[in-house]
Amino acid sequence: MTNQKGFAHAFLIIGLLVALVGALGFVFWQNFIYKEPVITKTETVVVTKPSDENESDTNKNFTVLTDWNARFPSGSYNYELKKGSDSVSEYYHVTTEEIKKACGGNEAIIGSIIRYEADTKMSEGMYEGMTPREAFADATSKVVTSKYIYIFAGPQSACSEDDQANKVLTDNIALLNTQFKKLEEF
Repeated sequence: MTNQKGFAHAFLIIGLLVALVGALGFVFWQNFIYKEPVITKTETVVVTKPSDENESDTNKNFTVLTDWNARFPSGSYNYELKKGSDSVSEYYHVTTEEIKKACGGNEAIIGSIIRYEADTKMSEGMYEGMTPREAFADATSKVVTSKYIYIFAGPQSACSEDDQANKVLTDNIALLNTQFKKLEEF
């Protein structure tokens, strides 16, 4: 019978080294490579026009973004707003009953109104390290105030295969974009 105690120690040491390298690799991956998904929060806000048609109402014919102290003229349109936020911005997804019917669902939107702090560097994404003033300098659908930059972004794709539904969406995007450009803070 031969003495094989040395081989047992070698296998034990190799096993411990593999476990140590694996543990260090996992810690490195978790801290430097893997990025946790950004959790966003949303809430639905339905904007309705007041039933009292009092002419002294300063917000008559406006859609008011109350928590932002901002508004834009919307005439007789009743926009539905769904508020959300992520790590670099706050936003409202905008829709109407007409769009939901035409596009076949409650998730159909006309576009998003996004608010950034104008001089705060963004911490992630394609504009990481830039301020919104720098990142959106050439944006055509924006409103700039002393503290914030507001951006209007239309949906990324058509809402339906139906040409009539897409025409309704396109017309609503153009109207909201025109109204958005008159956004004002109060």
